Amino acid sequence: MACAATDAVLRAGREHSASVRAADAAEHDVYTRTVAAGFEAPAELFGTLMGADLLAMPKATAYLAGPPDRPTGTGLLVRGSGVCVLFNIAVVPGARGHGLGRALTARAMSDGFAGGADTAVLISSPAGRALYESMGFRLVETWTAFTAAP
Repeated sequence: MACAATDAVLRAGREHSASVRAADAAEHDVYTRTVAAGFEAPAELFGTLMGADLLAMPKATAYLAGPPDRPTGTGLLVRGSGVCVLFNIAVVPGARGHGLGRALTARAMSDGFAGGADTAVLISSPAGRALYESMGFRLVETWTAFTAAP
């Protein structure tokens, strides 16, 4: 999905917006645990993918949201030339449906546009598509994923 800066709808609830913060490299373990919980996957699945090196990259910003002592949402922004890419917008099951995913997405988009991007891009799950469309994203490509049977 893609969203031009001119089409972005960046409204989010005050309470959740205030709980979104940039995470630093020292918080990579907390980030990994939270993103894994948000995707309902074992943290081991992520290995070192969300490690300190990624969170310390100058063109990347990781976000944690929710209570400071137990975050319930994540996001990751990677800035490029004229574009920003959002990854890992994930909210743990018990915190979904209350605006935290919207607040994470709005913060990452705002930071990307403030950094010079004119377009934001992300890959959405079917569950997130309505949220992203309400924020100005439009479907530009469909990918098919094959998975093993349970």
